[in-house]
Amino acid sequence: MTNYLVANPITCLLYAYADQIDDDLYQRWLHVLPFRLKKSIEVHVFERDRKVRLLGKILLREGLKKLMMAPSCLYKIKESNFNRPTITDYIDFNISHSASLVACVISNESRVGLDVEQFRKFDLDPYRSCCMHNEWTRLSSSSDPCRSFIQMWTIKESISKAEGLGLHMPMNSLNSELSSICTKRGNNWHVKNVFLDEGYACALSHGAPQIHLDIVGFKLS
Repeated sequence: MTNYLVANPITCLLYAYADQIDDDLYQRWLHVLPFRLKKSIEVHVFERDRKVRLLGKILLREGLKKLMMAPSCLYKIKESNFNRPTITDYIDFNISHSASLVACVISNESRVGLDVEQFRKFDLDPYRSCCMHNEWTRLSSSSDPCRSFIQMWTIKESISKAEGLGLHMPMNSLNSELSSICTKRGNNWHVKNVFLDEGYACALSHGAPQIHLDIVGFKLS
């Protein structure tokens, strides 16, 4: 886990909605991206998938500007273990999407993980193994168990993404009821629930005890 020491620390979380992207905007945005990123977007069959992934990269590009970094840093994106993308040793980012909502967090002060999930109804039983006993007890007594589970899940997922393990993280080892959570690797992550939209849950995990968080609703134009 890495925290960074910089003169102007900032963690910027940008979000927008992919279903607001029209064909003209799609083409204009696509052409500002490096060729490799364009190909990674265009390989997807469904238009919705292409728009979601394009928007994620555009939000990252805008986040780089807010950190006073050149958009050309997009050419430096590489993948570490478990396919976690990185840019430089002192800039970390994470992108998440659910339904139409796309969010990107970028930081020059801490390693970060982000997860967004749309609230919806589903069968909870298959996910019991992802919960600690205390978590499942709380879910069972909740007035809206599905909503409570999704809020819990975003916390766990944001930590797994910050740690760089993705779904390889044993989710039942993370106690989502704590604001500071230590993983089996010995890393300590601080968790924030972030409000972006009443129809979604969003959680941000960061390694530094305090961060300077700026939340930006990105306007599509």
